[in-house]
Amino acid sequence: MQQELLASLPLRLYAICALLLALKMMAVALATGSLRMRRRVFASPEDYRFQGLDASAQRDPAIERARRAHRNDLENVLPFLAVAPLYALSGASDAGAWLCFAGFTTARILHTIFYLTGAMPHRTVAYAIGFFLTLWMIVSSAWSLLR
Repeated sequence: MQQELLASLPLRLYAICALLLALKMMAVALATGSLRMRRRVFASPEDYRFQGLDASAQRDPAIERARRAHRNDLENVLPFLAVAPLYALSGASDAGAWLCFAGFTTARILHTIFYLTGAMPHRTVAYAIGFFLTLWMIVSSAWSLLR
């Protein structure tokens, strides 16, 4: 069964993209944590106590930007991770899977870069590409399932 699933290009491509997206999200989380440690701006009072510091309500713009980029990933990558396998299993063509999966993954990587660097309107374009590819997969999968 496992070999049959991995023989399917759409499912194999989905697996590769899912791994890349998970790595990217983990990298943003590590970058956020690293910024917190370097700038000594923490999320919770106990984090300050653990560092031997007095708690502060101070916010750092770079840390907040990284947090927003990560939150945006949670709002967009998680739906992709749920929808994309359904799209692959609903009879997606190899070309359709390549376009949707590689396109979404590329858009999300670029979105993160653009978010962290404040590049507008590039960030919005990357977001829109990922959003509409996910929407396409939802509509296409639903169409295949309801026929």
